[in-house]
Amino acid sequence: MNNYILNIQNWQPKNNHQVKIINQIVEMIGLEEKYIFGRPRKYDLRSLLKLTLICLFKRNF
Repeated sequence: MNNYILNIQNWQPKNNHQVKIINQIVEMIGLEEKYIFGRPRKYDLRSLLKLTLICLFKRNF
C-alpha cells in the first residue's frame, strides 16, 4: 500500500493562506501591555487573538 505520510514539521501553508495573514496582522498590533492584576497571564494575548480570529474566519462560533 502506497500511503503518503505528511511530515508536519516540514509543512508550511502558502504565503496567501489566511493563517499567515492573521499572524502578520496580529504581530503588527503589538500587544505588549503589562498585566495589572499581579500574577502572570497563563496565555499570550496574541495567541488568543489569533485563535479567535481563525475561528471567526472558519465560522466556528
